[in-house]
Amino acid sequence: MEPWHQSLHDFMNFLTGKQLSFHGYDRYERNELKNTLDPFAPYNCTEETALTFRNWDKTPVSGRFIGGHPMAGTQYSGFKYARPNLFHGAPMVIVPPEGADEQMLKRVRWVLSPAVFGTITVTTAEEHDRIIAFTSQLAHVVSSAYVMAPNCLRHQGYSAGSLRDMTRVAYLNETMWSELFLDNPDYLVDELDGLIGRLQAYRDTISSGDAKALTAMLLKGKTIKERMNGDGSR
Repeated sequence: MEPWHQSLHDFMNFLTGKQLSFHGYDRYERNELKNTLDPFAPYNCTEETALTFRNWDKTPVSGRFIGGHPMAGTQYSGFKYARPNLFHGAPMVIVPPEGADEQMLKRVRWVLSPAVFGTITVTTAEEHDRIIAFTSQLAHVVSSAYVMAPNCLRHQGYSAGSLRDMTRVAYLNETMWSELFLDNPDYLVDELDGLIGRLQAYRDTISSGDAKALTAMLLKGKTIKERMNGDGSR
């Protein structure tokens, strides 16, 4: 394993809780840095500016930035909730810079290999924000709004898996999620408008007592869910 890869391998182990400390690239190759002109050389280090995470805020860094979003986690935050298999089988989304070639993407996959992601999707920043507004952010808004119902605190003895599933992500970091929502307002508001419209349709159909229309709506939802399960979604 090349020294730069060993360093990033250790970093992934640090993030997943497999080891409690992390030493940067300089630990492995400080005196014989190689490939510094490579667009994916770690931080394009030099002898004077070799990066370590012990002084990341004081060290100038140059090189290619590649965005990444692991689609894994729980409603809890902090290192005490880390576990070695957190990313095992989970999707990973990467947003490479313009002009990234297959060689760069190959190296990214190599760097991420210790995390054992199930899939790696390459996309653009715009497409990431559009889809994440639906798959993640909308779910958190809905869950948060759902628990604000007056009957929420009276659920004991009346609830089972449905309530648990709908409310799990309401237990969130309010500061972080506020920032995420406000950083992606256009796509998130579009998703909210669409959901509000569909809920209104359900409300009107139930209010009118139209059993045929309601059955058709529920069947349509079930059919879409079956299609989701067919492609491996949960």
